[in-house]
Amino acid sequence: MDPPPDLSFDSPLRPRKSEAARALLQGAAFDGTRSQRAWLIMVDGQKSLRELAAPARALGLGPADLQRLVDGGWIEFPRARASTGGARRAAPPAQPPSSAAPVAPAAVAAPAAAVASARPPAEAGPPRSWAVAKMYAIDLVRVLLPAHQRELVELSRTVNDGDGLQAWLQVVAAELTARAGPERARLFIDKVSLVMPSPPAQSPGAGGPEPR
Repeated sequence: MDPPPDLSFDSPLRPRKSEAARALLQGAAFDGTRSQRAWLIMVDGQKSLRELAAPARALGLGPADLQRLVDGGWIEFPRARASTGGARRAAPPAQPPSSAAPVAPAAVAAPAAAVASARPPAEAGPPRSWAVAKMYAIDLVRVLLPAHQRELVELSRTVNDGDGLQAWLQVVAAELTARAGPERARLFIDKVSLVMPSPPAQSPGAGGPEPR
């Protein structure tokens, strides 16, 4: 499928992962940068490039990175092809963040009860801060995704402000949704929200408007 001519982060087009990207994200063969991989996790066929622009900026990505993902065959635009005559075919339904085969819950994440019982630092009283929220979120990642925590924790080192933290939380929530389900992602966001100075980005599948 040819890439659209107006390829930019200001585009209303909705990219989705290619089959090759979904396969690569399940292993260690992805040859892009850590930030490119983190952003690619958030591509789900539902968010537009415009909606994905803020996380891209927070991860330090620009148009060249977007072009790299297209050229590498990792993202595609199923609705970008124009009709050449006759009625246009309906666009295929948006695909979920991951098509990975089901994995035993015990091998993916700790029981939700263990996370629900974890007390956030903010319970001791104000003030809330991005720094406290980041450290607490990292602790939760180590509990919820023990087999995949290393890359996510390393990615958190790029977080220097609120926007960066919001983008990183979206990455973690997308990874949790793909590997442990939307309920686990919502639990993560709900727990982190207790120590954030403002409401966090919604987890995938939680409903409501997408963060911009």
